[in-house]
Amino acid sequence: MSTTHKADTIITKEIDKNIKSVNFNVDVVNGIAYLSGVARTQKEINLVLAYTKETSYINQLVNYIQLSETLSQ
Repeated sequence: MSTTHKADTIITKEIDKNIKSVNFNVDVVNGIAYLSGVARTQKEINLVLAYTKETSYINQLVNYIQLSETLSQ
């Protein structure tokens, strides 16, 4: 396992632990955080994005989180 891969795994676990939701998935690859899932509110999305952006060693964020109300339309 490369050093970058180990760091990505540690960062992914840190984000997962602090988001604490079954509605979101986080994968970190080479310092890029990929977020996916379904949020109940825009505020919830904003909180997840803000926390992830503030996490050490995240260089870029790719957001695939969808708002639940947009899925029902």
